[in-house]
Amino acid sequence: MTVSDYGHTWLRGAHHIAPKTKERYGELLEGQTLPFLGTTKLQALKPEAVRTWHSTLLQGGLSARTVGHAHRLLSRVLKDAVEAGTLVRNAAAIIKPPRIEEKEVEVLEPDQLAALMAGLEGHPLHSIATLAVASGLRRGELCGLQWTDIDFDRGVLRVERSVEETRQGLRVNPKHDADADV
Repeated sequence: MTVSDYGHTWLRGAHHIAPKTKERYGELLEGQTLPFLGTTKLQALKPEAVRTWHSTLLQGGLSARTVGHAHRLLSRVLKDAVEAGTLVRNAAAIIKPPRIEEKEVEVLEPDQLAALMAGLEGHPLHSIATLAVASGLRRGELCGLQWTDIDFDRGVLRVERSVEETRQGLRVNPKHDADADV
């Protein structure tokens, strides 16, 4: 069995992951992993091949973050193969993913934020931008809001769901966060 055979089998059987995550895993397998390691026999995959794969992806222009995502997915797939008794050793667990250079997040200064909001004045997105800036909610959380999520008496906004876009269309996900009040 090759890495490609097992990767496809694993992904088809991954019913425990969210559709958007499964979609992303498929992209990582097809775009970053299987073109380089797919023809390798599962039992013959060596840590050095994983290291070479990292270098090839980085030299090809991928970011260390993307290579890290692909690495963690491969490691998870191989871990499941070990647990299933299909594989003796997880070669990806022996090699660390590339180091990610931390970049400082650029936060808008008060005058920049004021200019942004002034520029959106009268625009249909002004209200949603105001809520986004004031609450820190993500796009999917903003899109999932309903009027019933607002308690005007207490001044509380409850994040109950988020919306994500998949190839099959929009999907509403319930929030499992116990502390979702804004």
